[in-house]
Amino acid sequence: MTPLVPLFDFVPVQSYATPQACPSTCTEFGWEIYPPGLREVLTIAGSYGRPVYITENGLADADDNQRPAYLVQHLAVLEQAITDGVADVRGYFHWSLVDNFEWAEGYYPKFGLYRVEPSGVLRPRVSAGYFRRIAEGNAIPQDLLDQFGGP
Repeated sequence: MTPLVPLFDFVPVQSYATPQACPSTCTEFGWEIYPPGLREVLTIAGSYGRPVYITENGLADADDNQRPAYLVQHLAVLEQAITDGVADVRGYFHWSLVDNFEWAEGYYPKFGLYRVEPSGVLRPRVSAGYFRRIAEGNAIPQDLLDQFGGP
């Protein structure tokens, strides 16, 4: 705990130097991927009785090989939490539509559903198509649940 500036105690302290050092599944940043954690946070947020908006839920994944499963699994957890009345969730915002400049990491992390080419041209990643299908149908298609799993 920071004795002088308790405001900064929210900064995550658990990360792994490399994805290979991670005991389960981790992002390129060494952050563990744990979809049930979303429900745990929603349970706490829901206990306040206020509307909840999920912002910046996503991961850095330059190859887009983790993002599709991440999206489906986290949105499945979210869908079940809403069904169970855990929280009054009013919105979900993926992190991020396009790759961007991260204040501490520059252009290295690739958070976007769309890759930004050096020329400025946007190229959709495979996960963008999955997210589009989920958003347009306001539900996770069964084939994506079968492929990537759910809660």
